[in-house]
Amino acid sequence: MIETDTDPSDTTLRSRFRIAFGARSSADRAAALKERIYATLTGLAIVTAAALGDHHDAREAMLALAAGVLGIVGAGLVAEVIAHQVGEGSYPAPKSLARMLRVACGAISSALLPFVALSAAVVGLLPVGTALLIAIGLYFLALAVVVLVAARRTRLSWRQQLASVAVLAGAGAIAVLVLVLGH
Repeated sequence: MIETDTDPSDTTLRSRFRIAFGARSSADRAAALKERIYATLTGLAIVTAAALGDHHDAREAMLALAAGVLGIVGAGLVAEVIAHQVGEGSYPAPKSLARMLRVACGAISSALLPFVALSAAVVGLLPVGTALLIAIGLYFLALAVVVLVAARRTRLSWRQQLASVAVLAGAGAIAVLVLVLGH
């Protein structure tokens, strides 16, 4: 028997997986990415403000980060529900509401690695200042990857992609600066 790269049962298995675990549409993936970017910018502003502050307390930084990220999740969910009500003229059905909640909760993962760094400071493995710098670096890295991937997915020339990265990086820096000044 000759084996091939494609197995007819693979399609069925893939279909069952998508049904069981709720395959996400391109629009859902884009919405989840947007929420993660909001949470990443907010988290970056929070840890930057904590690093620039006079006193460094890892527990306070973790609490501020948790409050900020959960606030973004809640705000994203409320915005989705209101937008649905305005656009559709009705409250979202349970399935739509579950999708909205899944998209909004995706933002929580943006704080995972910064939380690990701050946790290391709480238990005394790292100085608080170092943990905050690591968190800042992790957030910058996440944003840089997203911006670079977004530019590469376009059909722009390399010069236009470079300009796109510069504009997005500048806009992100301004957003973080405004958020830091607000703290």
